[in-house]
Amino acid sequence: MARMFPDVPAIAAESAAEQRLYNLFKTQLPDDFVVYHSVSYVLSGGRTRQPRRGEADFVIAHRELGLLVVEVKGGGVGFDPERSRWYSHGRQGMKPIKDPFRQAQRCLEDLEEAIRRSGVLGTDLEGLVSGYCVALPDCEVAETPLPAWGQAELVIDATHLDRLTQRVVEIMRGFGQQPAPIATGVFRALQQQVLVRYFDLGLKLTGEIEWEKQGLALLTEDQSICLDFLELNPRCLVRGPAGTGKTVIAIEYAHRLACQGGQVLLVCYNLPLASYLRNATRSREAGSQIWAGAYHELCRAWAERAGLEWREPREETARSAFWDADTTLLLLEAMKSVPDRFDHLIVDEAQDMHPDWWPALFGLLRDAGRASVVAFCDPYQNIYRRPEAYPIRRPVFPLRTNCRNTRLISEFFLRLVGVRERFPIQGAAGKEPYIRRYQTQEEELQQLERDLHYLIVESAIAPERIVLLGTHRLERSCLAGTHSLAGCPLVSSEPWLDAPRHSLRYSTLHRYKGLEADFVMLCDIDGNERTCTPHHIYVGASRARHRLYLYVAADVRLPGL
Repeated sequence: MARMFPDVPAIAAESAAEQRLYNLFKTQLPDDFVVYHSVSYVLSGGRTRQPRRGEADFVIAHRELGLLVVEVKGGGVGFDPERSRWYSHGRQGMKPIKDPFRQAQRCLEDLEEAIRRSGVLGTDLEGLVSGYCVALPDCEVAETPLPAWGQAELVIDATHLDRLTQRVVEIMRGFGQQPAPIATGVFRALQQQVLVRYFDLGLKLTGEIEWEKQGLALLTEDQSICLDFLELNPRCLVRGPAGTGKTVIAIEYAHRLACQGGQVLLVCYNLPLASYLRNATRSREAGSQIWAGAYHELCRAWAERAGLEWREPREETARSAFWDADTTLLLLEAMKSVPDRFDHLIVDEAQDMHPDWWPALFGLLRDAGRASVVAFCDPYQNIYRRPEAYPIRRPVFPLRTNCRNTRLISEFFLRLVGVRERFPIQGAAGKEPYIRRYQTQEEELQQLERDLHYLIVESAIAPERIVLLGTHRLERSCLAGTHSLAGCPLVSSEPWLDAPRHSLRYSTLHRYKGLEADFVMLCDIDGNERTCTPHHIYVGASRARHRLYLYVAADVRLPGL
């Protein structure tokens, strides 16, 4: 697979042909090719001439074959010899276009001038073979007369797309044989000082994240298919690894059911996720017909409406029995006097639900035999070790395409539990997770402070885009007694849901299940058998959309670390 810069296509471009070629170059060219998409430039003309501006659709670089500038024209393309004009024709009819061969040649000349000015390869460029071509992915050029300067040998057309590597090599070798492979250091300097700087000049971490967001925004096909599946199978199980969009689908499906006139119960286990579900459904049409929240919030609301006493025990064993069993008994008792019922039941993070809670949820349905019942689950996030006692077991819709995390983060956390996941070609690769080893909690805190200073102070990342997750409660973590980091106040537990701007949020990974953040700092990976198994790290790591930092005790070994 070729290395692509940027690692998601420049999707702001209008050309579907460029999108298509981006994917083909990425998947078909071997990894010794480097492909740059949408290389725009400005060449200074000196004191007496205007600057020259231009853009190459693609520049392909190879240590042994040199450089190739590719100009892309999608749709139908033609040439009028009487007027010496090129034109394109499509749904909007015919329109004149610039000569694609001269565009490519001019871009190549400008690129060579930029290389010459950089001094990377000297001033005569004798050690570099370079050329240009035109890609017409929607056309077949065979036996089509071209102008003298538009030779068929310089064209990639629809007939070449299945053997793209062979065609690219043919064209590059047609411009001459590279005298010798470009030295690794020189090749790297050529990329960094000439090619990358054209589109990446001044691109900081915030810019990289925006590229990645654009790529992830495209990944909706699986979710659309799943919603169609739910329309045909209103009682089913939806399974998928972290990041496959289960919560997004649950919210959208609840909205659709409510718009059809039904009363919808959308329930989960975690309070922070419940708050997110509530906020996401309230702002939508027919939001008043959706009750969204945590299971125990539901129990308490019904108990209070029925006038039943809600008393949480202080002793730990009694508290566990209260949350697992007594709350459900209160709900069942309250249902005798509270008449409200629902037409549909949707359960998010269903693996967290206790088996004894399901009968009570079904008891809240107006017609339990005919109601829509959909459970969304990820067995690999079952850190509470509940039995998989879902009342609906068939049919199952398998979600497999990650639409939350960059590819390198996704590959990391999936290795922890031995799962494979699809990642679309247009998805961003991102960066490998950053692993920080520590001997003491004081050393861990210092490393965390340095990383936060880099993100917030040096890279201008807003603190609200960062979440600090831990395997322990705050008072038992490396942050115990810490009130601020990198100049930002530290807010812990549920209050951070409404935390003021410029605050850093801390949560246990258990409480943050189902939520996500652009940057995740996963602290105190100390090997504790109850809070730090590979499944726990999978849960915490999968919350990170774009960057993941892991703080790991020196003696801890986990798959993928």
